[in-house]
Amino acid sequence: MDEKEKLQWKTTFAHYQAWNEAEFIARVQNAGKKSMEEKWQEFLAIMEFGLMIKPMPSEHEQRQKVEMLNKYLEAIQLFEERRKQRG
Repeated sequence: MDEKEKLQWKTTFAHYQAWNEAEFIARVQNAGKKSMEEKWQEFLAIMEFGLMIKPMPSEHEQRQKVEMLNKYLEAIQLFEERRKQRG
C-alpha cells in the first residue's frame, strides 16, 4: 500500500469516526423524544433483521427446545396442582 492509499484510508476512517460521533450525539440529544409507535416500529425492524440473518436451528436444537418447554409446562401444572391442594 503506497502513501496515497494510506492517506485515503486515514481520511476515510477520520470521516467515519466523525460521523459515528455525530450520530451518537444526535441519539443522546433526542433520547426520550420518540413516540411509543416510533420505538415499536424500530423494535420490529430490528427483530425482522435478526430473524433474516438467524440460521435455522438444527433438528437437535428444535427437539431440545420442545423438551424444555414440555418440562416447563409440567412444572407449572404440578405447581398449580399443589397450589389448589393447599388452598
